[in-house]
Amino acid sequence: MNENKDLNPGTVMLIEIVGAVFCLLGSGWIYSGKGVIGIILLISYWILLFVEVFIIIPLVGVITLGFGLVFYFLIPIQNIIVGAISGLIVKGNME
Repeated sequence: MNENKDLNPGTVMLIEIVGAVFCLLGSGWIYSGKGVIGIILLISYWILLFVEVFIIIPLVGVITLGFGLVFYFLIPIQNIIVGAISGLIVKGNME
């Protein structure tokens, strides 16, 4: 349920998607008044990105003799997709 009836669900969804593009997943949740969920999403996504950027992709790069490093270019696409999914969930949660 929506704790604040003045908030537009579309605006909250947009904040979540734009925040995710800049690695701030959970910003829409925080803005909508669900701060605990937003902070959990933010910290867990940062941990995921850290593991992905500093462990998984370099390991794949070493195994594939450098060709696996192309996965660094997929991170912005991942941010948009994850942000859109989270944005749709927070929007549906508010309606």
